[in-house]
Amino acid sequence: MRFCILLLFASIFLTSWLSTAKGEVEVKCLAPHIPNGNYTPHRINYTAEDEIQYECTDGFYPTTQGTVAKCTSTGWIPAPRCSLEPCDFPQFKNGYLYHENIRRSYFPVPIGKEFSYYCDNGFLTPSGSYWDYLRCTRQGWEPEVPCLKTCLKSDIEIENGFLSQSDSKYLQNKKAQYMCKQGYVTADGETSGSITCLENGWSAQPSCLKSCDVPVFENSVTKNNSTWFKLNDKLDYECHIGYKNKYKHTKSSITCTYEGWSDEPTCYDSTKICGPPPPIENGDITSFPLPVYIPPSSVDYQCQYLYQMQGNKTIICINGDWSEPPKCLRMACKPPDIPNGIYSPQRVTYTAQDEIKFECKDGFYSATQETVAKCTSTGWIPAPKCMKPCEFPQIKNGGLYHERRRRPYFPVPIGNEYSYYCDNGFLTPSLSYWDYLRCTEKGWEPEVPCLKSCDVPIFENAGTNNDSTWFKLNDKINYECHVGYVNKHKHTKGSITCHHDGWSDIPSCYDSTKICGPPPPIANGDTTSFPLPVYIPPSSVEYQCQSLYQLQGNKTIICINGEWSDPPKCLHPCIISIEIMRKHNITFRTEENQRLYYQSGEMQEFKCKNGHHLATTQPLITICINGHLNYPVCTK
Repeated sequence: MRFCILLLFASIFLTSWLSTAKGEVEVKCLAPHIPNGNYTPHRINYTAEDEIQYECTDGFYPTTQGTVAKCTSTGWIPAPRCSLEPCDFPQFKNGYLYHENIRRSYFPVPIGKEFSYYCDNGFLTPSGSYWDYLRCTRQGWEPEVPCLKTCLKSDIEIENGFLSQSDSKYLQNKKAQYMCKQGYVTADGETSGSITCLENGWSAQPSCLKSCDVPVFENSVTKNNSTWFKLNDKLDYECHIGYKNKYKHTKSSITCTYEGWSDEPTCYDSTKICGPPPPIENGDITSFPLPVYIPPSSVDYQCQYLYQMQGNKTIICINGDWSEPPKCLRMACKPPDIPNGIYSPQRVTYTAQDEIKFECKDGFYSATQETVAKCTSTGWIPAPKCMKPCEFPQIKNGGLYHERRRRPYFPVPIGNEYSYYCDNGFLTPSLSYWDYLRCTEKGWEPEVPCLKSCDVPIFENAGTNNDSTWFKLNDKINYECHVGYVNKHKHTKGSITCHHDGWSDIPSCYDSTKICGPPPPIANGDTTSFPLPVYIPPSSVEYQCQSLYQLQGNKTIICINGEWSDPPKCLHPCIISIEIMRKHNITFRTEENQRLYYQSGEMQEFKCKNGHHLATTQPLITICINGHLNYPVCTK
């Protein structure tokens, strides 16, 4: 291409030079160079208005419309060039160019051109869109197949399996993977398979066939070496020498069914197989009898009408013999025990269908309202019972509706029921404010008609996820403190329970920086209450001193901003020393006041012994100060 342009410039320059050299306008063109093309007529030079006819070799085409070029003052017009063969109007299935009728006249088009196109319903572009661009390339139109068939997941019908992918659509040539349920396989005997989206839809529907694994052979063997079996496949087996199956055969077969193998390929020691179960009088087995039974098979017996079984209804095959079968005896009933009632006729025993009549003593009545009972296989029906009626109910925290009007009707028989209500703060067991109270054999039900209920508590600096509007007895609420707050147990979480007297605690939380720990200990004293691990403001505690110790200061301290106020002190008592009194020649002033122990602040008065006088100016009265006494001194 670059060479052609150089020739064109050379032609123009030479034409101009020739014109200038002669001093007149003379146009000449050199022979054109047309790569991948030929032209006629062939000359060395061409003058103005000369024309050439050119054509392109196979695979190339003229770059301008027409195949004629004319010699002009600016060179060959139009420039004769051959380019690669263009793309013709695209013919593709299941789609169209946008504005196809308008664009059809543009074709053929050179390499690099592209046109937007769209696909029909049920088809998509290779990029998965409803439209895209069709591009002219050296190899032709791309994409080669502009519109691909789309197959829908919803069109797949799969029994006994499931798709292992979540895509809802599949493009042409894409595969959809599927898996079979346990106990099912593909036609190839695999647990998974695939189907392909083709131009006319799915290649096939998934197929999951019922399969059976190789069974466990017990005392038997098979010549079949398959690793799996499809529905209705048959497997032959043979028992080991000296063994038979439960039909007393040495050879048999089993079939693969929807429920699995039709039987177990199991064989048993032929000496341990039992024959049919033994017959019993007035009874029979509950199942169809078999010719043989394998250990430990069992069968149940039942008695005929009006007969009662004695012994175990089940017998078991053990080592070739059946266990002892039961007996069927003529049904009988013992005389009924009817407390607070009498019956007739009275006999030692009763046989089936015998009847008695009974009546209850004064103050009692028949529990079933019937007065006749019949002897049956399960005893007397209905059971002859005499019950005491229900007295007027005493409902704690509630009462009967229309109580005054109903009171004269009591006592009442079993089965009667009455509507009742609960007081404020209480609910029925059905969580209502009213319900029915029923007279039963055990008395009134419900036994506790009204249960304590609790309203929603007030949460202080705390919250809960429980959105109930009320709570019954023993219900629990969990709560959590706001950030930076703890409850009085110094926890960020807690729970409270609905009790008979309300909530077990208050769901309150406190600023963790303002909570106090245990109160400070004091010497010779203690708090009047059991100490807690934490105290919430403005909690207070009181102190008391040990015996004879004197409290100094305020006995009560208060928790303020995480600190306790100053605690009091316990001052020591004074103990009178007889030895010191003897050395100081003093004695008690009066006989009535000869105590040896004095609290701090108490006074004691002394006197000098006979023949002695006070040696100093110190008075004979002294005061106990925190365990210290200043004794006076007397001399002769």
